[in-house]
Amino acid sequence: MRWNGARTNWRKGLKPDDLRKRILQVEDPKLRRAAACIVYWDFFGEKMRSEVPQEDLDFYLPYTDQPAVETTTEDLAAVLRWIGYPPELALARCWPKIG
Repeated sequence: MRWNGARTNWRKGLKPDDLRKRILQVEDPKLRRAAACIVYWDFFGEKMRSEVPQEDLDFYLPYTDQPAVETTTEDLAAVLRWIGYPPELALARCWPKIG
């Protein structure tokens, strides 16, 4: 499912600093890593690494350069909603259960 047009407007209210802060506040390391990977993909996945701000690369790459982790759909969706994802998108981004 692609989230184009009006469905991508939810990202406009989320600032990079706020995203990083919220991810760091996730206590469970598996959920933190899964959420960071999803956020990185959703915000920077279509860009070349050279187009991503260095501060974001420094933050996200330690998470994305590791093997995937398994989480529960419910827990990961809750974390993504807390970060700022719309409920239906948070749930869609958690399937399958690997972040």
